[in-house]
Amino acid sequence: MKIVLFYACDIKDRHNYYLSMMPINFAALGAYLESKKHKVTMINFSKIDKTAGMKKLTSGSPDLIITTMFSHNRFETIRLVRELKKNNPRYKIAVSGPLATFLVNGILERWTEVDFILRDEPESSVEFLLEKLSSGKNFPEKVFQGQRIKNLSKIVPPPFFSGDSLGIDHNEQYKFLMSSRGVLNANRYFTSPEYRDNKIIFRTPDEMVRQIDFIYKKYGIVYFSIKDDNFTVKKDRVIDFCRKLRKKHLYLMWNCKSRPEMLDEEMLVEMKLAGLERILLTVNTGSVKLLDSYDSEMKTEDILRATALIRKTGIYYSEIITVGYPDETKSDINHTKRIIKQTLPGNVIIMKAIYFPGSFGYESAKLKGIIDDSVWFKAKDSIITVNSDETDLKAKFEDIRNTAGLVREGAWYKEKDFKNHHRVLARQCWVTDILEGDYYMDEENHAEAEKSYRRVISAFPKNPWGYLRQGKVKFRLGDFAGAQDYYHKVTELVPNFYGGWLKMSESEIAEGNRKKAKSSIEKAYSLNRFDHRIHNIKTLLK
Repeated sequence: MKIVLFYACDIKDRHNYYLSMMPINFAALGAYLESKKHKVTMINFSKIDKTAGMKKLTSGSPDLIITTMFSHNRFETIRLVRELKKNNPRYKIAVSGPLATFLVNGILERWTEVDFILRDEPESSVEFLLEKLSSGKNFPEKVFQGQRIKNLSKIVPPPFFSGDSLGIDHNEQYKFLMSSRGVLNANRYFTSPEYRDNKIIFRTPDEMVRQIDFIYKKYGIVYFSIKDDNFTVKKDRVIDFCRKLRKKHLYLMWNCKSRPEMLDEEMLVEMKLAGLERILLTVNTGSVKLLDSYDSEMKTEDILRATALIRKTGIYYSEIITVGYPDETKSDINHTKRIIKQTLPGNVIIMKAIYFPGSFGYESAKLKGIIDDSVWFKAKDSIITVNSDETDLKAKFEDIRNTAGLVREGAWYKEKDFKNHHRVLARQCWVTDILEGDYYMDEENHAEAEKSYRRVISAFPKNPWGYLRQGKVKFRLGDFAGAQDYYHKVTELVPNFYGGWLKMSESEIAEGNRKKAKSSIEKAYSLNRFDHRIHNIKTLLK
């Protein structure tokens, strides 16, 4: 069958890096359908002109159109669905995603342009729908319930999709990896007691390394992000993955998300040796009261212990903080500020507590008459905050943000820290050398920066990061020919990494060689048509 998958974020979110990107599990659905021999097209309206997207979507008369709906994109999605139905009432349109799973009746009653709902795991629910459509007979079903997928190996990762696409920035879209599905030990206020049974299924370390090897070679991706809610939930699996990644000699830096109570020093060392540069730590709150109420698996002691170990190992880290719980007080905010001051995160991502249909918090609020399902069809806000007092919520948000700003300077590692990091890891760690060199670069101590980067080049001659950073040093010092030598090595090691060609072009411009610069930037453009820096240089060289 001819199947089109489309995603659209809200218009105001088109410049939001994350919300404007096609959701990773929705992209995985496209790859899965292609593996089942369907002709699949994926379109991200967030990155393109709507007219071009509609033309692409309707060309070829698709047998089925699938979209995905979240709270933040529900109105933009239904606008496109209505436009499609207006142009051709015969289109068959299915909606998947969290909102579709929990608001089935409301969507079908209010948004009659929607033909089908794909609940829960879309890969299994869409199979039931396609079987019905392929029969050629009319059928009454509108809701197709997915079954829990027990083996994630059956789901093809998004980067392996080879079909037609529009508005998909491969360099950004495919740097995000999902190595598991499900949630364990999560903040129960925001998780569902039903969705995916609160269990996790995993990809094997071998599968993960195969995917990383693929994106490195095909797309030249040298930095990836593991998007699992809690990547570190199985220590043995994490260590196995890290060792296999090192054995493969894939020199990529990466980041992941973790809960504090899951971390220990052995795991952190193994992850850093394998390229881990940053951890996104789910802290949520420093209030013992709120942790006991909503996240009893985590203690403030876990947060302090984990961050101390992260600092000892020399990994940078950010913290996710949530404000606006229903019973949150000024005292709770003060406890959270105290935790931030004690742990010194490099960055604090402040989230507003919002309602998620199907979550424990949402269902509790419904029972109390605070909210009902009709709000998702009436309210124009993309999110609905738990704390409806905007003044109070803004004040708490600003209080946390100001505290984070005050501790930011203390978060960065200094010379004495790097000496300790070298001792802790007990062997040469190229990530430590890169981060140490970056520290000296920021201090404009170029001689020491070069020493750090040269250690990487000497010990790991196939690692592009040492050459990238050395090129940066040479460029800063005005040695543009020297910079080109290092960037040329990057393009040899990772020929599909657009960044190497971009840096090469910048160095050639600085040296006055416009002809070579134009050739290099054209190569960069062929690998990435979304980067604004590439467009700027192309315009400059016209």
